[in-house]
Amino acid sequence: MRSVIAICLIGLWFVAPPARAAEREVTFKNGSIELKGTVMVPSGAGKHPAVVFLHGSGPSTREGARPYAEEFARLGLVSLFFDKRGCGSSGGSWTQASLDDLAGDALSAIALLKQQPEVNPANIGLWGVSQ
Repeated sequence: MRSVIAICLIGLWFVAPPARAAEREVTFKNGSIELKGTVMVPSGAGKHPAVVFLHGSGPSTREGARPYAEEFARLGLVSLFFDKRGCGSSGGSWTQASLDDLAGDALSAIALLKQQPEVNPANIGLWGVSQ
């Protein structure tokens, strides 16, 4: 049993940590509202599946989604997480936005991801909570 544990520990010694995901700041629009966010891209060549993080009710910036985006990057997914309209660096007002406005924000985010060279445009999903 001790030799198995020792072999496992030696094996862990030689395992490299996963490569850090690349990040870039992005801007996209829904009508006249400018939204700011971050695209996180996993290491590795090729087209990746992608996910857009959506917001619940209330004010919300992109930072709440960062830990999930980092984990998704380790799993090989591109993530777009953005400041909800009227929050952080995004324009507009979340208190005046309708559900149609917020759905339009999501569609605009998908359109942005479809243009990213690392994204498989046929494999984009949404991650939503609450509202």
